[in-house]
Amino acid sequence: MNETFVCVDLGASSTRVRGETLEVGILPNNVYDVSMDYVNRLDGWNSNAEDEAVFKQSIDISITKTAGEDNLDHFPMRALVGSVGERANAMANERPTALRNKHVQKINYANAITAIVYQLVRDNGLDRIGETEYDVNLYIALPPVELAMGEAIMKSQLTGTYSISLCMLHKEITLNIKEVKCFAESFMAITSFFFNTDGRPKDEARKYANGNLLSLDIGASSTDLAAVKNRKFLESTGATFKIGGNNVRDIVKKEIASIYGYEPDDVTAEQALAEGRLQFGSTYKDISHIVVEAKMNVSKFFMSNISNYFKNNNMPLQSFVGIVVSGGGSMQSEFIDDENEEVVTSKPMGEYLAEMIHETCDTVDVMCIADNPRMANINGLYVRAMVDKLVKERAAK
Repeated sequence: MNETFVCVDLGASSTRVRGETLEVGILPNNVYDVSMDYVNRLDGWNSNAEDEAVFKQSIDISITKTAGEDNLDHFPMRALVGSVGERANAMANERPTALRNKHVQKINYANAITAIVYQLVRDNGLDRIGETEYDVNLYIALPPVELAMGEAIMKSQLTGTYSISLCMLHKEITLNIKEVKCFAESFMAITSFFFNTDGRPKDEARKYANGNLLSLDIGASSTDLAAVKNRKFLESTGATFKIGGNNVRDIVKKEIASIYGYEPDDVTAEQALAEGRLQFGSTYKDISHIVVEAKMNVSKFFMSNISNYFKNNNMPLQSFVGIVVSGGGSMQSEFIDDENEEVVTSKPMGEYLAEMIHETCDTVDVMCIADNPRMANINGLYVRAMVDKLVKERAAK
């Protein structure tokens, strides 16, 4: 029996997962929900690719819970995920939505189990994946406003033993989720600001160890906020705004339609937003001015919400020593040119926010997590999981 921990960040754009030894893995999160007796006529991956790539291209997963709580809302289930779902029925694929809480969406349970199996494949290889049973301690990030109710529900739904079939790969797996722990996304983001993934405090963050610090985690579909005091999470300050990077993308789409006469699909618009340029035939058009304006408009909307946040929590802006900005929606726009040089076309969202915040209080530091802000939550979960593991090992000794 192998025991390990797996950390899962159920994002709106993708699922991030990390185990004990490997770096973060990323899975697509689009799901085609099918019946348990669905006949899948798609061919599997027949190449010499790495196990991880083979798994990603062959996700037809059947999940049956065989032991645990009886009040199940989501199991058994069968899901075609990623490219398999798109190949089977592109129109019927679902993605997580910001319109409903994460802990009530069936798709998030499918993606959580799939992420665990994906991590087990990364750790053990496809050839050995069905040779033993696996005990897993699961760490999940939730929006702070969902934490109190969501953790109890996710524990009830997920804790237990599963019989899992990888239908296209002809693999059978027995998985035992022993424990489920949930943490606020924004708090996990700020944890990764304070600590390296090896648990050592970051030198540049030491000056913010005392006092109030605000975590502003800008995702694709929503933004999570939480305050910490002396590095301790203030639970009552957790909040979620239903605005994120997708709002910037949608503004960019409308402007492109207005100027160039066609509305790009979401994938094309996201690429244009990420790079600040739009592919137009065999060349590119510079749309950095559109992206900058969109980021500034969304930043202004953020500011009106943040002002109310400070008021509602009786913590004025001036009482904070700093604001930490993270998340995929906060990233700068850039691309690599023909000379293999990096070209930055717009600043991170945090810098536009900083300019507006400093109009009210110019002594509040606004920091953007530099080392891949999209991974802030999953890296924070990993730090927490490693701490728990070390505590258990010391207690055992």
